[in-house]
Amino acid sequence: MEAPSVSNTDRMLTYHAAAAALPREQIVKEIEGSRRKYESVGGSSARIQLILARLALHGDARERDKALELLQLQLSSKDDIDAGMTALLQLLRTILVENRQLESSLEAQREKLKEESKRAEALKQKLDALVEAERKLQERNRPKQ
Repeated sequence: MEAPSVSNTDRMLTYHAAAAALPREQIVKEIEGSRRKYESVGGSSARIQLILARLALHGDARERDKALELLQLQLSSKDDIDAGMTALLQLLRTILVENRQLESSLEAQREKLKEESKRAEALKQKLDALVEAERKLQERNRPKQ
């Protein structure tokens, strides 16, 4: 009985799941190893592995941006990869672009909130000063006994 063949897409998804489960320090080492392999061997398989290694480091915008650059390069290349892998890479690109846009929007909202907080604090200080001035005026105008 023959073992079922495993597609390249399945292998890469299994690789990503295993890499994502590693501690951060080991993911960084995995990225470095994948980068060296890609630089020395080249090819779509090594590039895709590097993309997936970079994406295993969740929450790191710099790594995500590097992965997106490689994704764009892979999708624009003439390398022969199977349809499943192409579809997966297109989906990843869409998700990463949307994620980048959401992060930009979130950062803009954070800045706006920070400005509004400063404005609210300045208004509170002015109000406190007015309350204090009113209190002093009332004390001054109070008849002395």
